[in-house]
Amino acid sequence: MGLLTALRWQLQESCGRAGLRCIEHLPDSEPQLSSAAAIAIFRVAQEAMTNVIKHAKATEVELEVVFDSQQLSFTLSDNGIGVAPARLKASGSHGLLGMRHRVQALGGSWSLGPGPSGRGTEVRVQVPLSRIQAPTVVELMLNEPG
Repeated sequence: MGLLTALRWQLQESCGRAGLRCIEHLPDSEPQLSSAAAIAIFRVAQEAMTNVIKHAKATEVELEVVFDSQQLSFTLSDNGIGVAPARLKASGSHGLLGMRHRVQALGGSWSLGPGPSGRGTEVRVQVPLSRIQAPTVVELMLNEPG
């Protein structure tokens, strides 16, 4: 199962359980990602959805994933109550810290703030494709010893 299939499943499962309206913007195809990178990105989305369900008091959640020639961008936003500024700086926010660390380990950037309308919360992730793509068969053969 690829990252996009896993993200679609996670969104539908979470929205179904919580009674949220789901909006998804996912590309038709994805580059071949390393399994470690795909799992890390999936876990970030999973934690973001958990936060929406637990804290946001939202009725709607939107997921957008974009691959361009340089990076993967992913945005998860909701129409809930937003995140209190004090919570953003709280050292006890293990879920937020975990998301940030996973993305930084992939060489990417992570941000959390108000949604595009100034309401709700938006998690934004950008990761360079060069850090997360799986090596091709040719690259593997070129790097073999001998």
